[in-house]
Amino acid sequence: MNAAPLAQFIINAAGAYYDRYQRREQDAYAETLAVDFASSWAAKVYPDRWTAELRLPLREMGINLAEKPLLRINFVRNVQGSEPEISAWFSSLHAHANPLSRGWILVE
Repeated sequence: MNAAPLAQFIINAAGAYYDRYQRREQDAYAETLAVDFASSWAAKVYPDRWTAELRLPLREMGINLAEKPLLRINFVRNVQGSEPEISAWFSSLHAHANPLSRGWILVE
């Protein structure tokens, strides 16, 4: 199964942000990093948790929800430290970048 196009966005509790966009299967990793989406994001740390918010640049990715209101997406949480943990909204198969490791969201 073709993994492209694939967009990946990462935010940590300190507010650091990473994005990449693989347009074609043959794109080199460096090419996927060359994208600079016009995104906005924020993270906030509370005594017992942290939250993150991200505005996805759907138009820049060629996504028109009026024409096709379905998104194939996943949300993954990695915890580092003495007891590392990975959890995902949709179970990952082999790796988070695997296109089968995404569920469908209907945007209304």
